Amino acid sequence: MDTSQKNWPLIAFFCGFLAIISILFLCLPPKSVSPVEKRTLEPFPSVSASAIANGRFEAGMDRYVSDHIPGRTLWVGAYSYFCLATGRNGWNGIYAGKDGYLLREPISPDYEALSRNLSYIRSFLSAAEIPATMLIVPSAGAVLPGKLPQNHDVYYDAELLSLAKAQLESSASWIDLSSSFEPLAELEPLFYRTDHHWTSLGAYYAYCAWRDIEPAAGEWTQEILCGNFRGTTWNKVPLPTVPAEEITAWYQHPTRHVSYNNGQYETESIYERKYLSGSDQYAVFLNSNQAQTVIEGSGKNGKLLLIKDSYGNTFSQFPVEDYAEVHVLDLRFFKGDVAEYAKENGITDTLVLYGTQNFVKATNLRF
Repeated sequence: MDTSQKNWPLIAFFCGFLAIISILFLCLPPKSVSPVEKRTLEPFPSVSASAIANGRFEAGMDRYVSDHIPGRTLWVGAYSYFCLATGRNGWNGIYAGKDGYLLREPISPDYEALSRNLSYIRSFLSAAEIPATMLIVPSAGAVLPGKLPQNHDVYYDAELLSLAKAQLESSASWIDLSSSFEPLAELEPLFYRTDHHWTSLGAYYAYCAWRDIEPAAGEWTQEILCGNFRGTTWNKVPLPTVPAEEITAWYQHPTRHVSYNNGQYETESIYERKYLSGSDQYAVFLNSNQAQTVIEGSGKNGKLLLIKDSYGNTFSQFPVEDYAEVHVLDLRFFKGDVAEYAKENGITDTLVLYGTQNFVKATNLRF
């Protein structure tokens, strides 16, 4: 048989496959958001003579086709397996570690950004004149070296935290989680396998370190909110063989009055369960990331100001047992004068809680 005749079945299959993909691409309605990747998809590029002439239209069309190709989630997952099969243990900013851990790659240390953010913190502490504590969470990859793949870049968390501690020790108390978290994390799930955040258990151990108390998990009701959670790191590398995991609520009182953004929305629970049936289940804690939140606590005295990134959402379920109120500010969205806010609301204690990578890269601490 002629060689060209032998290739006809393969050619026919390939042409048919392209035809089906093209028809689906043209017929299926375009989506604006990818729930798996948790990002906005590329819109159809604007058409103009100048855009065509300078190449903007072609570049935009290339991104549009890539984002809207039928079965995109399947292709992303298949590419993840291809990367594993070809020896690449890190792609899209994520390491495929041991025991199903998907870990953020380390960031390059930005000493200038760190120094700038520390100066903002010092200025705030000086203006507020309120007892303050710094709690900076090391990244999962730094705490879990045993879960990392054999070849990986260096995590600079210890060095960055040491520099931050040296510059802020005279202004605020400092909680060092690195020494206690590393041995614990090898035995207990302090971080999610499919997400960069800590679990409720990890946040609880940090809470005990902050309060300087021995852990007593039995004093807390632990309710499994869902068992099908896959988070931010899995969204970037959606490997179907990596199992989903649980999100757990810890509380001593099941109801809690919560006010968001100066009373724009009020509810009777820290946990917004509507998110459990959606794509961003971590948002069950404190209604995702809000600019300003006030939680009615169980303590008779004192008001805590929690300045945080998303690590503080899970953490907030614990200090509500110690204060009359917990005020939570997320500076990515809150743009007021924080020192003035603290004085106006009678704040008695401040806790600054960030993940290391977020703290170094944050551009909003000037507020």
